[in-house]
Amino acid sequence: MTRLLRRTRPDRAPEGFDLPAIIAETLGDTAERTARLRNPATLIDEVTVVLREGWRALDRIETVVLARESAALTQHLSYEAKQQAAKAFRTLHPLPDPPDLRPETVATLLAAGPWDAELLSRSEALAARAAAVLSGLPPTTATGKTTSRVKVDAALHAFAVAVRDLTARLDRIDRHTAKAQVTAAAREDSAAQERMSHARKTLAQYGIEAS
Repeated sequence: MTRLLRRTRPDRAPEGFDLPAIIAETLGDTAERTARLRNPATLIDEVTVVLREGWRALDRIETVVLARESAALTQHLSYEAKQQAAKAFRTLHPLPDPPDLRPETVATLLAAGPWDAELLSRSEALAARAAAVLSGLPPTTATGKTTSRVKVDAALHAFAVAVRDLTARLDRIDRHTAKAQVTAAAREDSAAQERMSHARKTLAQYGIEAS
């Protein structure tokens, strides 16, 4: 999938509820920026939080989708039969196992390059079903009753906050790196000037004038 590098707030998602676009736009270019670091493992904690919150958001969305799908299939049943059928439906459609987020596993993931492939892949797999359920669904009904969109937006917001924190850490690293590069360049320039000055003094001792 073509990555969308412009970050947007999840609660401003388009009416069509394009889940892959929401996830990709929220992540922005954080995975690529992390991969370019000399030591990506310094961001294990921040990346772990992003992966955890992203997976939780997708779990929340899939849970809402499954509930709506189950309700549509069982609406003709009595209350008791509906409960039993819904339970059977959930048994047949379990949520995916969460990713392994142990520090050593995340470190290996970071060393391998962009680490967001699993989130993007799951969002694409869930895209059509999520759009069918959440497209146009407002946070509240006309009577003021909250809908499942509220929980979806809350989960996506937590994911966005985690990405924001990672982005802030990347920005600090970039500023530190840029400052270190300027300092190193100034130090090298000073050393070069000192070498040239010493060379001129040495030549002057022998009566040689150097420009």
